[in-house]
Amino acid sequence: MPDVRVLVVDDSVIVRRALSDAIEREQGLTVCGTAPNGALGLELVERSSPDVVVLDLDMPVLDGLDFLTRLRPQHPRLPVLVFSGTAGHANEATLEALWRGASDYLLKPHALAAEEMGAFLRAEMFPRLRAIARVPVERAAPATSAADAGLWASIHVATP
Repeated sequence: MPDVRVLVVDDSVIVRRALSDAIEREQGLTVCGTAPNGALGLELVERSSPDVVVLDLDMPVLDGLDFLTRLRPQHPRLPVLVFSGTAGHANEATLEALWRGASDYLLKPHALAAEEMGAFLRAEMFPRLRAIARVPVERAAPATSAADAGLWASIHVATP
């Protein structure tokens, strides 16, 4: 069975790189592209045919909400996981994203230690990606790696 092809759309180069590296290490998932804004993300949807999109909401040029509005007429069934610092339960932006067609959301963690981030992604993000891409859970093998700590050591998302 082929890997789930993931497109990462986030304006932070650090987040794009870290997510891409973590996804590539996860069995059954692969990155088919990354984009720093929604406009380039829409272009990559057409060129790379992802199975699922990981989408930030707060981006320059074309934000996540407008990305969803433009995506849905051409790709009404493409799963989109909102992964944003502005997402959260009953948050107005999250509700708007779900109304515009997002499949699910996940709040970006703030202040997780580097060694905890890999576990967070394996426990929270990767199962969601597989679920919305409709991949059987049995296919997913838990992966643990010492590289997880090093990968996330450079990332510390702080809230002002």
